[in-house]
Amino acid sequence: MKRELQIRFGDIDRLGHVNNAVYAQFFDIGRVEFLQRYMPGLRFDGRTLVLVHLETDFIRPVFEHDKIAVETFLEKIGGKSVTMIQVIRDEAGVLRARCRSVLSTLDMAQGGSFPMPADWRAMLERAEFMPEDNNELSK
Repeated sequence: MKRELQIRFGDIDRLGHVNNAVYAQFFDIGRVEFLQRYMPGLRFDGRTLVLVHLETDFIRPVFEHDKIAVETFLEKIGGKSVTMIQVIRDEAGVLRARCRSVLSTLDMAQGGSFPMPADWRAMLERAEFMPEDNNELSK
């Protein structure tokens, strides 16, 4: 799934490019929109998915006037977690950053994870998975 991003004045650091901390927000926008698309109307009712791991590779800087988008793919659905791969590219398709994140199930009342419900898994299995032939994403 692809989502265009808006670069705001406050995203730019003293070096004239998007600050590295802002990339986490960009990837979060993509993850949230991805889950809203593939798990529409799902009420978590005290059970949810939470971010437990985030790793980012900064490939090339993004500047104030660049046109960029975040692409989000599932890498795998586990017993209690979901792994996503995301990339930020410019309008020419040049890779600027890549991210792998893990979301875990969380029962807020019990304070721990729980097995992925069958209906959640079924919704996620309809999502866009990482292309198997794209080594650029999995590095």
